[in-house]
Order: sequence, then structure tokens, then C-alpha cells
Amino acid sequence: MGNKVIILDGSTINKIAAGEVIERPASIVKELIENSIDAGSSRIFIEIRNGGKDLIKVTDDGIGMSSIDAELAFERHATSKIKGAEDLFFVKTLGFRGEALPSIAAVSEVEMITKRREDLLGTRIKLLNGIVTTKEETGSPDGTTIIVTKLFHNVPARKKFLKKETLESGYISDVINRLALANPSIHFKFINNDKIVLNSPGNNDLIHTIANIYGKDTAKNLVKVYISEGEYCLSGYISNPQLTRSNRNYQTYSINRRIIKDNIISKAVEDGYKTLLPVNRYPVVILNLDLPPNQVDVNVHPSKTEIRFNDEKQIYGFISEGISRILKEVTYIPRVKADYFKDKDVREYKIKEQLTINIEDEKKDDSFVDIREYYPESGDKIIGGGEKKEIKETDEDSLIQEEVLPDLIPIGQLFSTYILAQSSGAFFIIDQHAAHERIIYEELLEKRNEKRNYKQELITPIMIDLTHKEKNIIIENIDLIDELGFEIEEFGSNTILIRSVPYMLIDEVNKQLFIDIANQLESVSNEKEKEQEKILVMIACKSAIKAHDKLSHPEMEALIRELKKTKYPFTCPHGRPTIISMSLYEIEKRFKRK
Repeated sequence: MGNKVIILDGSTINKIAAGEVIERPASIVKELIENSIDAGSSRIFIEIRNGGKDLIKVTDDGIGMSSIDAELAFERHATSKIKGAEDLFFVKTLGFRGEALPSIAAVSEVEMITKRREDLLGTRIKLLNGIVTTKEETGSPDGTTIIVTKLFHNVPARKKFLKKETLESGYISDVINRLALANPSIHFKFINNDKIVLNSPGNNDLIHTIANIYGKDTAKNLVKVYISEGEYCLSGYISNPQLTRSNRNYQTYSINRRIIKDNIISKAVEDGYKTLLPVNRYPVVILNLDLPPNQVDVNVHPSKTEIRFNDEKQIYGFISEGISRILKEVTYIPRVKADYFKDKDVREYKIKEQLTINIEDEKKDDSFVDIREYYPESGDKIIGGGEKKEIKETDEDSLIQEEVLPDLIPIGQLFSTYILAQSSGAFFIIDQHAAHERIIYEELLEKRNEKRNYKQELITPIMIDLTHKEKNIIIENIDLIDELGFEIEEFGSNTILIRSVPYMLIDEVNKQLFIDIANQLESVSNEKEKEQEKILVMIACKSAIKAHDKLSHPEMEALIRELKKTKYPFTCPHGRPTIISMSLYEIEKRFKRK
């Protein structure tokens, strides 16, 4: 038998290496834009055709390159951004591996025109399959233009797996949007098949860029974040708890302006919301974390979107606690708009039609929007970093500061489920179950944190039969459960004996309760506090006043009084709203008094 091991030729090596960096047209766009950002550009224009399969063109006004550097840049591992391995611990640029341009050139035809400010003429260089075919002097503006065509023409297997044009264009648009959000000082213009898709302002005002990409309605419902502590600085915007999405596609995170994908940061942000978010709903997030380059490893993967922190726990705590503090200062009561009833005949109005608030309008503007047309110039609705400002009365949904739930006077109960109340200038509808859930949850949480006893001993212990698996889960976590106010003993092979329970559960002790606790303990993380908090949410739900429970006037007064004392009075522990309002102005407007 002959020898089987061979050394691959250079062309094959380049194609394999390109596969790690260039997954699809969006990968090329990302690499070229990052090069433009590293070149100090203030304007970056991107043009594509057919989802980037036929054309990708990126033009910037950066520093440009000399004739020698222009050709050398297409050699593998040629870079101006690091000198040696020790520099990897202090990377400040987005690129540094020297792989992007040679990888792109290996699977396409590339033309680059570049000029430095100090040069009279620029350089034009063309490559096919990584080999230079043309190099000449040319007149050109300062900066660099790179044109990519014939993508994957020599890698048919890769070309075959590209998606249809609309999907590939969508991937490219997403990349550009995120880079624009991470770099609001740069003017981005994106043209797809001769149509302007994005024209960001580049005025270093992030809220303008957000409005340009996600629309003015989203921008109106964001809260400013600025948290600085030691060497860490977190800045950007997060949505108020009422503006959520069904996935995390509207979350953009960057580290030192580098777009990244990191579970630690996203988990820290979402944990900062605690119980303010509904189940399976996610906030809109645009955040950048500045920290010393030597505290994060960006050399994990050729895509440079995966990172490792030196101290994940410290980063997590800094972000989670900071987000939580900000959300305590700014909370949100959904307000029913007067124009909801516009063009509706009251005589034909059916009770089954629900008052809803449209917060899902995600229409994007194709060109730069002057946010001053719809956003308070003073920025009153953007609050963060401990700063408190007065909130003006408007027809829009309101951001409400901490401890400003007004003094409410209950006036009745609707469908034995909702408390109707009024203040001096507004009408309120309170979900009695959601409000009571919030009250009980925070009471339980406070007592747990302060190690205060809230056990109620049962006169007669209760025996609960469970499956073997359920019983084992309960017994394995008996110390954790004991801290929540239960006293449990093992009693036979599949039976537990309940001697004490949290006092508010005295009438709710049954088999289903402990099945639910077992299921909760099986499904949550190994973090003790979070396991307990999720069980406390369940206990609060089971022990709270239910829908259709009739309340007396003193009971309604007591519920409102206790809700006002809570830290987060505007949502239940599951993230659903506890209260909505309609201003006197809106009511009078509907009755033609205004």
C-alpha cells in the first residue's frame, strides 16, 4: 500500500480557511465594514445585488492604503493591527487576524481601489481566486472601495447552500443594522438592488440610529442606560417592560464596539428585569460594554463574535444589578388611548372586544428620520444611571418614576376581577389577581432574604403521595424548600409528610402543589436563589386573590395600599401588567368635551 497522507495545495488550503470566515454574503459585509471602521471612517456605504451573490460593494472615507500595503493585505495573516502574540491581550481593533481579505479573495473576484490622503493617486488591484490579475495607479477619492463579485464561483457546494435572495439580503441587513447601532457616530448607507434600505444619521446620537432602524414607536419606549463602575462602563438603551418581542432578534450587544454573541451578557440583562417580563418574551436591548481589552479574549473563533471574560461573575453582577436599579427608577403604566374608540359606534360595541395597546409596530423608515418631530427635545422620557427627571403628561403611554403610583380611590369592581379606581386626573383598572401576586411575592422575597420565619404549623400533618421521581426531587432539595417556609419529612417510599407551610398557603396544600414544586425544581438552574424565587412566584400565584373573587370596599382599599408599597407595582411576578389607565383628558376627548 502506498502512502496516503499528502500536503494540500495552497488553493485548497485557502478555500478551507475561507470556509471558517466566510459563511455567506453577510460574513463578507461584516468583515469589510469592520475593516472600514478600523480605518477611522466616518461614512460607510454598502451596496448589494441579488442578496450579495452578484455584487457586494463597500466604500469608506477611511485612511486608505499605500500601493504596497494594498497588495500585501491579500496575503494570509498579513495585518497592521498586531505585531506579535502578546498584542492579542490588548486588541482594540475589530480585525486583527489578517484572514478576511485573503479569505474573500479565495472564493470570489475582488477589486479594491484605495488612496491615502497624502498620495496624489490611488491604487487599483484586482484578484481572482486569490491571485492578483491587475494592479495599477488610478485617480480616486480618499478612502477604500472593495467590490466583490462571482461569490463562491469556484466552490459550487458552498454556493448551492446559499438561501434565496430575500433571506441573504435579510442577513446582510441585520449585520449592517447591528454595526450601525454599535457605531452611531458613523454614517451608514445601505443600498439593496438600487433601493436605499438604511441611511443612518451618523451624528453620534444612538436614539436617532435606533429610530432609523426600528422605528419611532420603538424609540419612544426605550430607557437610557449609563452605568459606570471602576473600569466598566455600560451604555445604550433597553425597552421598558411593556415593549417586548417573541425572540432575542432585537437585542444587540457589543464589547468595546465589537458586535458579540454572549449568553452571559444577555442573561445578565434579562435577569435584571427579574419578574417584569412575561414568560417567553424578551426586551429590546442595544448595549455596549466598555472595559480594558486585556479583560476579554476576542480570539476565540475566526468570526470574532464569540468572547471569553476573565471574570464572568463580576461582569454578570455589574450588568444585572445595574439594569435592575434603572428599571426600579422608571416603570410603566399602559394607558388606553382615546383614539382607540375612533370610528367605533358605541351602540354596536361588544364587550368581547378588548382594549389593547399596540406596541408591536416595527415599521422601519427607509431614510433618516428627524427624531425631534416626535421625541421630546429635553429627553424627558429617557432616564438612566440614577438620574430622575419630570415626566410630562401626554397622550402617549407613560413612563412613571419610582414611588409615583398615585393615591387611588377605589370606586368599584368590574366582573369581580378588576378593581376600578380614580385619582385626581386619571381612571385606573387594576387586575386584582396580578396585583395581589406582586404583593405576596415581594413579601415572601423580603422574608426569605431577611431569614424571617413565615411558617404556619399545620394542626394535622398532611400526607402527599408522589411518584418516585417527584419525591426524590423534593427530598434532594429539602433544605432549599425548608427556607421557603415548608417543613417536610420523608414518609414511606413515595410519600412525604407536610408539617408546616408558608402561612398564606394554609388553604392551598394539596398534591398538585408539590407536583408543581417538583417540576419547577427539575426545570430551573442550579442557582439556589433563582430556584427559590421561581417557587415563590408559583406560591404567590396559587395563594393570591383569584379572578371572580368578590371584594369589599375595605379589601380593595387594602390591596391598592399594599400594591403602592411594592418595589415593582406595575407588573405581576410573571411580567403581566397589574394596572392600566386612561387620563381624564382622554375620557373628555372621547365625550367631545375637549
